[in-house]
Amino acid sequence: MEVGIIADLIKAKHDFMIISHENPDGDCIGSMLGLHLLFKSMGKTSVMVNADLIPDSYSFLSSVEKIVTSPPNRKFDVAIVVDCATLSRMGDAQNFLKMADIVVNIDHHKSNEFFGDINLVCSEVAASGEIIFEIIKAFELKLTPELATSLFTAISTDTGSFKFSNTNFKTFRIAAELVEAGAKPDVVAENVFDSKPYATLKLLGDVLKSLKVSPCGRVSWVTISNKKMKEFDVSEEQTEGFVNYVRMVEGAQVSVLLREQEDGGVRVSWRSKGDIDVSNLAGLFGGGGHARAAGCTIEGKTLKEAESDVLKVVYDALQ
Repeated sequence: MEVGIIADLIKAKHDFMIISHENPDGDCIGSMLGLHLLFKSMGKTSVMVNADLIPDSYSFLSSVEKIVTSPPNRKFDVAIVVDCATLSRMGDAQNFLKMADIVVNIDHHKSNEFFGDINLVCSEVAASGEIIFEIIKAFELKLTPELATSLFTAISTDTGSFKFSNTNFKTFRIAAELVEAGAKPDVVAENVFDSKPYATLKLLGDVLKSLKVSPCGRVSWVTISNKKMKEFDVSEEQTEGFVNYVRMVEGAQVSVLLREQEDGGVRVSWRSKGDIDVSNLAGLFGGGGHARAAGCTIEGKTLKEAESDVLKVVYDALQ
């Protein structure tokens, strides 16, 4: 992994804006925080920006409260975009890139569009947090417990607690070094995976009642209407991880969750356990991701119409 150019740029510049994708997950949040804490330790300034609010499950992370939905109106030396394959995936935050002289794109999705002035895209790693770890190591700085926890969160979430197929021996070596530096796996797991609001679990139970499986048994899916979200008073970010229950269906090769959004459109989460690369399927709708996990948003369609369109491309891929 060639991080030298990024390291040299960080040394030369002082004022940074850090941006990631909308509907923030653990990898993008942990990676943003990792860079922010690095810059702080070096006496540099940085502002973290995300189009959406950060889920409460990540409130235990140091400096997470400093992530804002819009930056101060001024010029920045560099905008660093982490864990984001496309400009559109940033949502409204993409509009802030023009405030920076240089745009750096750091990502691990194979569907990345190389939109930066400088691009560091490593699709062979499990999480963007691994790339941020290597950048930090290039400065030979001591890892603090706060920084180590941020990066451990990034890696553990994008590997599903180290159980997804993207986990390899390098991932475990990095995780071990982060734990040695003060990251506590039990604290991360308790907050991110093992603690959900009562209303969220009630919604999950209701959603699983609607779980569907194709006659061939190779496709499983659920839908969540905006009406149902309001009925249980659950926010969109609190449904993160629901698709993993759909993925548990024995024999299912492709699993999908379709969630109607409050402002229109349908958010689709894709998972795969077979040979199907769901990033390609999500790409048909303008999305992307990984072979085993991907996402997209379908605009201008009802939930029922989006369900029909998604199932058609899944069945075509399975033929």
